[in-house]
Amino acid sequence: MTMHISPIKINPEKNTPRKNNPSISSIAHRFGFLLSILLGGTLLGSWICPASRVWWDSIDQSIFFYLNGSIDTPSAWSALWATLNSRIMDLIPLALLLPFLLAPDLVISGAERIRASCELLIILLTMLVVRTAFEDGIELLDWRSNSPSLTLKPFYSLSQMYPDLHPKDRSSHSFPGDHAGVLMVVAGFLLLQRVNRWSLLAGGIAAVFFLPRLFSGAHWFSDVIVGGGFIASMSIALGYFVRHPRNWAHALSQRIYQHKLTPGWLR
Repeated sequence: MTMHISPIKINPEKNTPRKNNPSISSIAHRFGFLLSILLGGTLLGSWICPASRVWWDSIDQSIFFYLNGSIDTPSAWSALWATLNSRIMDLIPLALLLPFLLAPDLVISGAERIRASCELLIILLTMLVVRTAFEDGIELLDWRSNSPSLTLKPFYSLSQMYPDLHPKDRSSHSFPGDHAGVLMVVAGFLLLQRVNRWSLLAGGIAAVFFLPRLFSGAHWFSDVIVGGGFIASMSIALGYFVRHPRNWAHALSQRIYQHKLTPGWLR
């Protein structure tokens, strides 16, 4: 007597990773786009509106006098902020943030680093367009302003205390704080990838490096928060949450991933 054994049927769906629901992804990106636009618009609107502008001006003056007043004499403290305000130091925060993007599984999984790097590149390129358009609008509307170092007294000048360091402590066009905008874009992008202790640390590093221009008097607090925040939020909205730039980043990452010159540690 022979026994007939029915073949075991295997459901292929149980043995393959589930794909993300495209409708959910689309809704999430639309929500992110609207939220980013709303954030940038609210910041700029509060700075333009006369009623809330009074609040910004009061905060600006208080922060300037508190921070700049702490560097009234040559000391280790004032030398630190003079060093951090030198031009070469502008590259340091980006160098500190780079490991959070490339080190596997800190914020981004090892297999996703190329994709994430390409997405960030697209956002930064978008930021160049946003910043140029915004600065043209600022010129047209005459929103340019002198830095607090050229407006308020007393002012303690780092460039006079430490001329060899060439610290930046004054500007006739202080709004917006575009350097802060770049740091906000990088830190914001990392937080969008994953919120954990490492991405929060990256945000903290970015925030610390907003401070040098505030200590020196080269920027108002609102230059950083309003100007930089507007540039960052609009850049992320248009460069990350809009479908076409995201598709360009994906196509570029596939080319890089498959290229024979791409190092193995990035794959």
